[in-house]
Amino acid sequence: MLFCYLVTMSFHQTLSKTVVASLGSIETILNKTHAFTIDIGCEESAVLNARLYPNMFSFCRQIQVSCDLARRGMERLAGLEPSSVEDKETSTEELLARVATTQKLIAGLKENQFDPNRPIELTLRGNKMNFTSESYMLSFLFPNLYFHVTAAYAIARHNGVPLGKADYLSSYMQAFG
Repeated sequence: MLFCYLVTMSFHQTLSKTVVASLGSIETILNKTHAFTIDIGCEESAVLNARLYPNMFSFCRQIQVSCDLARRGMERLAGLEPSSVEDKETSTEELLARVATTQKLIAGLKENQFDPNRPIELTLRGNKMNFTSESYMLSFLFPNLYFHVTAAYAIARHNGVPLGKADYLSSYMQAFG
């Protein structure tokens, strides 16, 4: 006999757990990258400025964009005006501080600020996009966040940082396990 279990989570729980888990993956990637550069005695900037292809963002920029997506996405979904943060990080410590600041902001948002049916309008490269909060979360925020976290992972891994699938997934497993 097949048993089906229906797990119900609120919109806010799904959203915040996923975003916080993504930031946890970034922390793991950054910590392992920092340890790796110390262990092999290489300049940290070599990995921070590394890219998979010349027209792609650098490792550092992938982390910054991931934090921006998390912060701005959560603010937008909470009905707030998305904030801007200057991209000035040049070390893993500074990037970890950016992650911590993003986590703190997210922790300060309350569940009653989120409405899965709130209209969201976003303009990207001159194109207006209209969503409900739920469709924004599922079709824009999550895929973009996963993309940039994965790109950071791939850049670090390509440059020799000893990362594995568990390093990427462990924070998701903790959040939803």
